Amino acid sequence: AEALAYIASHTDLIGAFGTDIQAAKDHYANSGYEEGRTITFNATQYLSNYSDLNAAFGTDLDAATKHYINSGFGEGRTDADLSTLRTITTSDRTSSTTSSYQPLSDIEALNYLASHSDLAQAFGLNTDEAKEHYALHGYSEGRVVDNFDELGYVASNPDLMIEFGSDTNNLEINGLSHYITYGINDNRSTTFDVASYISDNNLTSQFSNDDAAKKHYISNYISENL
Repeated sequence: AEALAYIASHTDLIGAFGTDIQAAKDHYANSGYEEGRTITFNATQYLSNYSDLNAAFGTDLDAATKHYINSGFGEGRTDADLSTLRTITTSDRTSSTTSSYQPLSDIEALNYLASHSDLAQAFGLNTDEAKEHYALHGYSEGRVVDNFDELGYVASNPDLMIEFGSDTNNLEINGLSHYITYGINDNRSTTFDVASYISDNNLTSQFSNDDAAKKHYISNYISENL
């Protein structure tokens, strides 16, 4: 029971081990203990949150934990107290010190998916599930909302510049969607050296931010290759 709960408490272990109890025990012995990992999954609360699971499993906590690992996590279900989560207050997430939970916008949800390969694999382009995961798990886990550079991704792949570069209004969304759907699995390049581009072309005075320079590079590539 503890081994299953240990897996359910850590999203990376869910993806790596599934319900492999021995693998969980080995992980804790070899690295989990030193990393300070603990068991946080509450199977009782998980059952309480969902009437269908309560009807299916009754008080069988192991069965509930296995369900979460095999299905529930991917479905965006949670073991957190839903009544408590509904009262979360919102404020500016960009605060550099303390920031309270704030719901994700659609574009933030795509960035959230692109920033975490396990979520991209579990949810694909389903932004509603991404928003729910962040509300129920991601925020409390301290998951970053956006560490993916969608413009850099497009700029570092010539075929994507050809495919998406002309649609400047949807460049970011198209880049995010492609990466989530294909780029992660294809191990595509996601890094564009925008500093060198600006320096090599004496563009320092023209751009106040890197995103503008990346769009300039993409636009130039399109004009030269189409």
